[in-house]
Amino acid sequence: MAKHIILLGAGASAQFGAPVMSNFLDVARDLYAAGKVGPEKGRFENVFSAIASLQAVHSKADFDLINIESIFTAFELAKTLGRFPDRKPEELDKLIEDLKWLIIVTIEQTVRFRANEGRIEAHDGTASFLAKLRELWKGTPVSLAILTFNYDIIWDLALLQAGFRVDYGVGQRVAEDRRIPLLKLHGSLNWGVESQSGAVVPWFLSNYLSHFGVEPFREIKEARIPIGSQIFRLMEFTSEKKQINPVPVIVPPSWNKADSHRAISSVWAKAAEELSDAESIYVVGYSLPTTDSFFRQLFALGSVGKTLLKRFWVFNPDPSREAVFRGMLGQGALSRFRYYPDTADFAFGVISRAISGKE
Repeated sequence: MAKHIILLGAGASAQFGAPVMSNFLDVARDLYAAGKVGPEKGRFENVFSAIASLQAVHSKADFDLINIESIFTAFELAKTLGRFPDRKPEELDKLIEDLKWLIIVTIEQTVRFRANEGRIEAHDGTASFLAKLRELWKGTPVSLAILTFNYDIIWDLALLQAGFRVDYGVGQRVAEDRRIPLLKLHGSLNWGVESQSGAVVPWFLSNYLSHFGVEPFREIKEARIPIGSQIFRLMEFTSEKKQINPVPVIVPPSWNKADSHRAISSVWAKAAEELSDAESIYVVGYSLPTTDSFFRQLFALGSVGKTLLKRFWVFNPDPSREAVFRGMLGQGALSRFRYYPDTADFAFGVISRAISGKE
């Protein structure tokens, strides 16, 4: 198990173009208005119409119609209850699927990667941090695991290009040499679901980019990686010929017993193991929203272990979130708690020094 754990929230991807939870729907609407959502236009319209129907809730209850996590939770709960304003129960599965496609397309349209002579490159912030990690690795292997609530593939690409092997905690076993667990607690754009068994099948970027890279002769400075939109093609390029569902693994933030949660329970179990043995936990760009009780429960149960916690450091430019984290932690963790009201770029500089023993 890893001694150092980095936990990534939406704020850690914001610097690379990804929207955060509070402005995700605004960005999606802008993409729709600009005609940048392609064949998924009808799905966007269905989601926006459903959100408009939720306005009726305000007559009796306070409800957040801005935050994508709140909307996702509402749609999932509506499916469980079999009721939603202006919708028949049999229409709710499609509504949830349409919301997932809105998430997929919005991320793919906003997160851009550098392109250089046919090579898609990782962003500077992640690449610089992992380059320092690689230098440390030349001495003693660094004991590190990355947990993330984000669906994007920013760190997947960065780890690949830094020469590390990504272990998602699902699918095929990864060789130990230069292996770093990247545990995606809410799913990922590059995780497919095998239709018959329901098993999660990751599409590793090394395989994807070998087939869908940028042509060397094209003079472009940035590129998109629409792997989520193409997940149904996964088995065309692997040895196993199985049917893959057209929608990647996109899990809502709420805690319930949906099939999607059961499909990635092995990822959560692995995350709990990592938390139980961690000496240092660094939280970057995660605000601990009230809609996501999952991390509170995961941390409470997963952190039970014999290892003494040396650090619980949070990096978030919003100083108001410090009190929220303090309210979650017990006395032992509070004595190791630091709050940095800073961005992800600053965070990774501090974390690299801590891992190297200089902080």
